[in-house]
Amino acid sequence: MEKIVISPKARMMLDELIDILYYENYFSYKKTAQDYVNNIYDFISTIPALRPKPTLNKNFGGWYCKYKHNSKTSWYFIFDIEDDSYLIKNITNNHSPDYVKFIGLIE
Repeated sequence: MEKIVISPKARMMLDELIDILYYENYFSYKKTAQDYVNNIYDFISTIPALRPKPTLNKNFGGWYCKYKHNSKTSWYFIFDIEDDSYLIKNITNNHSPDYVKFIGLIE
């Protein structure tokens, strides 16, 4: 059975995302922001069943998967695979000006 490990850096980013979404008024209720991030965690749990794509910049992780949350936002999960373990090293989205550095290309 595959094991998914989320790095402290990636977990902190998701924890902070809840506050950002709420305090920047992307969501009117903190619960809605928490639900949004919970959907991201739900996607992470499906990564072993997906077909990851190789990154061109292996410094940040060797593989990535894309989660298209809506028509405007896609999330990218950059990770390494060793045996049956997936280490999620970085999480970014298409709104981040440097998301391409993590995967090395624009889809």
